[in-house]
Amino acid sequence: SEITRPNIPTHRLRKLNHAVDYWLPVSKYLGGLLTNQIPARNVVYPPLPIEIAAKPTPYEADKPLIMVARLTARKGITTGIQIAHKCGRPLWIIGDGPERQALTIEAKGKSVQFLGKKNNDETKRLIRQGAAVMLLSSPDENGFFAEGLGLSLLEAAAQGVPVIGVRTGGIPEAIGPGLLIDPRQPNIATINAFLHDKTAGIQAWEWIRTQHGRTKSTDFLLSLVTAKP
Repeated sequence: SEITRPNIPTHRLRKLNHAVDYWLPVSKYLGGLLTNQIPARNVVYPPLPIEIAAKPTPYEADKPLIMVARLTARKGITTGIQIAHKCGRPLWIIGDGPERQALTIEAKGKSVQFLGKKNNDETKRLIRQGAAVMLLSSPDENGFFAEGLGLSLLEAAAQGVPVIGVRTGGIPEAIGPGLLIDPRQPNIATINAFLHDKTAGIQAWEWIRTQHGRTKSTDFLLSLVTAKP
């Protein structure tokens, strides 16, 4: 994530470039930032070792929306609160951070629960209870600090839970058949239609099985070892 920030350590990247056999960024967005900085050798994109559920979570109406994020201004939590309220759904927010107090004020009078930080197993359990997981992050005014990928979206898809994201950073690469929205003007009718699509979770689960997973990740890395230049 260092290459999404100001003052990119180009000298360190160049030094590493002479030592590594492969660069393995987790998204083509990050790979593009890397190759814009240095003449990176052998940039490849590995499947990620996401643990995928044996079957997708069954569809149920009226589940809450979920956001998994550090509570900062760039994570789009305020937009998520507004979307959930307009959709008539509760919002569960997993994570903590410096903006919690301000967001608590923003959420006053709305059905929002701040659940705090959770470990991986607890997070997965909560995600399975959701109608969809949203990731609405945005970079700062200079274009820095964009999401490199969007792990919470992949974790949701792996449970068969639909995902909603925005067209910034690497988020579109983690969406699969999910829904991309404009956070400045979210179309609530489109979002509601997506949330009522009984096949959306199944499609997310089927997509991630073709793209990621522990076996795919291991096999890919082993293929690099055997083909080491």
